[in-house]
Amino acid sequence: MSYETHWWGVVYRLDRRATDELLNLLALGAGVAAVAALFPAFAPVAGTFAAVVSLGHIVLMNCANDRGVNVYVSRARIPWCSGR
Repeated sequence: MSYETHWWGVVYRLDRRATDELLNLLALGAGVAAVAALFPAFAPVAGTFAAVVSLGHIVLMNCANDRGVNVYVSRARIPWCSGR
């Protein structure tokens, strides 16, 4: 993984291995949050967390290709991604 800074923001360049590890971590986090959402005391927070993490996982899966993914974050904190 590497990153570059630009006047408009930052580019994080993840190779295939780093992309796979990040996707696995997001899937694990979503799974743990989904199980925690089964308990009434944690349901609102855990359910929201599971939804947000699952959405991030889906977006990264759609951006990634066999070589990895580039994640762009503007100074206004607006992220987007593309395959490498």
